Amino acid sequence: MNPRKRSGSIALMLVLVLTLLFGTFVVSIVRLAAHQRRAELEHQSVTVLESAIDAAVDFDFTNEIRLQLPINGEQKTWVIVERVSTSDSENKLRATLYRNEKPTLTIDRERTSPK
Repeated sequence: MNPRKRSGSIALMLVLVLTLLFGTFVVSIVRLAAHQRRAELEHQSVTVLESAIDAAVDFDFTNEIRLQLPINGEQKTWVIVERVSTSDSENKLRATLYRNEKPTLTIDRERTSPK
């Protein structure tokens, strides 16, 4: 085999390996960024739901079963807070976040007396 051919094929293999390594690095960085973004959005959603439960407790909706709180009318985003009647506790509230008329996240919290 010609030495030039051999060194050319070695250089090509080296370029391919380095490209594969770089591509793997980029994919892992993009996945990490996407995961962090999803976690941040979920944290923000939980914060909105907890604030809605606090507002419902402050409002003290004893006669109502459900309370709908608008978040953004243009994006069709709202929170529904409702009492959850279980045999264990009558003081549980459930908040559900709706986006585009679809439920996206629900949390249950113990109801505390207004401040």
